[in-house]
Amino acid sequence: MKYINQEDRIQVIDGETNVMEIINDITGYGTNIQDEPFYVFNIGDIVKKHQIWIEKMPRVIPHYAVKCNDNEVVLATLVALGTSFDCASKNEINKILSLGVNPERIIFANPTKPKSHIRHAALTGVKTMTFDCDIELNKIKALFPDAK
Repeated sequence: MKYINQEDRIQVIDGETNVMEIINDITGYGTNIQDEPFYVFNIGDIVKKHQIWIEKMPRVIPHYAVKCNDNEVVLATLVALGTSFDCASKNEINKILSLGVNPERIIFANPTKPKSHIRHAALTGVKTMTFDCDIELNKIKALFPDAK
């Protein structure tokens, strides 16, 4: 295994391995070296699934829900692939914008958006939003009449 960032313990695995080998290595083979939560994911799998999506549904633009996993490696990979994003809060919008994503590639999708978050979306150019009821639609219209 190769450590890329010792502070975050991001590891790149070259060659053949399996999930249990990775878990055993991280945890010190049961000696409790690692006592913080962690997860294992395969960036190659993310890239492969994105490619399959584009091949099978070329007219459908995927929007990744940031709330599912906001790990910076995952997000940076998806940004590099040209994915668009579904953000549910001001913090998620800021996180995606900080990665250089055009605001037009962000949908602000939260069934009950705080007024301050709608104003923030307006200030940052995130115009596309969802709504689940007429009350939410009227709130968006009052605070951000140019929203889509």
